[in-house]
Amino acid sequence: MAKFKFRLKTVLNVKELKKRQAVVDYAELSRRLEIQQEVLNDIKTKSQEIASLMMNQTSKGIKASDIKIHAAFLRRMDKEIKNQSRVVDEINYEKKNMQAALFKLHNEVGVLESLKQRKQADFLYELGKQEEKKVDEYINYSISKISKSFV
Repeated sequence: MAKFKFRLKTVLNVKELKKRQAVVDYAELSRRLEIQQEVLNDIKTKSQEIASLMMNQTSKGIKASDIKIHAAFLRRMDKEIKNQSRVVDEINYEKKNMQAALFKLHNEVGVLESLKQRKQADFLYELGKQEEKKVDEYINYSISKISKSFV
């Protein structure tokens, strides 16, 4: 009996391997984004706490030099927030690109899988036809042999 061989099996295997690796990379990138988002939220929280602390001290009375120090610190915190926001935006952009690539790989693997299934179904259909032909030939041969023995 003939064995089914899919000619694009290596291509399919490579695409599946790339897809699995892309899924792993996507998960790692998502985790990295989550960590960087937490860092950004921490910086924002600290900045808000310092701003509210400065407001409380200002209402109670504070030296101008202390206000200047707090303002400089808040400006530095704002720069950190902007830098961290840029990092988060870059990771988001990278994540969207990776998501598109993963979607493309998923579609390519799906197309190859459906092609493989179609080719396998065609192979099985042809194999069935060959078996039917052999059975018909055997039956016709047996019938002709029996009919010759009666003649």
